[in-house]
Amino acid sequence: MKSIRKLVTAFNEKAGKLSQSDFLVPICLEGEIRLFGLHSKKIFEKGMVVYVGRDVSTADLFAKLVDSKCVIPDVKSQLAYLDQFFDSLSGFKIGEFVRLLGLQGASLEKTTGIPLMKKVNIP
Repeated sequence: MKSIRKLVTAFNEKAGKLSQSDFLVPICLEGEIRLFGLHSKKIFEKGMVVYVGRDVSTADLFAKLVDSKCVIPDVKSQLAYLDQFFDSLSGFKIGEFVRLLGLQGASLEKTTGIPLMKKVNIP
């Protein structure tokens, strides 16, 4: 069982916002692999690699996927997608924007993203 300390979190490009609690997991929908938000239950095109702070295994993500009531047609292939996702994710740095390489596999590729800005009120 593989484990890693970073995950991909959802990024809404139109709003330019990062959803820190919505982690993305690859799932197979209608024969294509898509990034599924565990919290929002929406499909995303890209996300940002973030540090989680503890080891997360493929079994942990699979359990969260089952808890989100997502329909999983084939458990073995879903676990294989998670393994491939973890292998691919280990090659990226924290803060990089990523998306799926293609619609048939769970490999990631680096992509460009809007720089995140935070408003700070100056007293």
